[in-house]
Amino acid sequence: MTSTGESDAISTSGTARIAGVSHDTMMRWVEEGRVESWRVLPRGWWRIDRSSLLAYLSRTANGSTGAPLETSPVKIGSITG
Repeated sequence: MTSTGESDAISTSGTARIAGVSHDTMMRWVEEGRVESWRVLPRGWWRIDRSSLLAYLSRTANGSTGAPLETSPVKIGSITG
């Protein structure tokens, strides 16, 4: 299990729907470090932290530039359940 927990992990498609953006835009946000994300397995699907997404959306809605997070390491692990 990741440090954020399974219930806080959302797929890139799910987060794109929540944010009202395309999947390509969400992947760009992941690559730019705008939201906290990790891969389920080294070559697996991306998961995005729900609170990180909501914080990013809140920052950008309040007029922030939406700059990447100061520390946004890519995590690689497996979610077991």
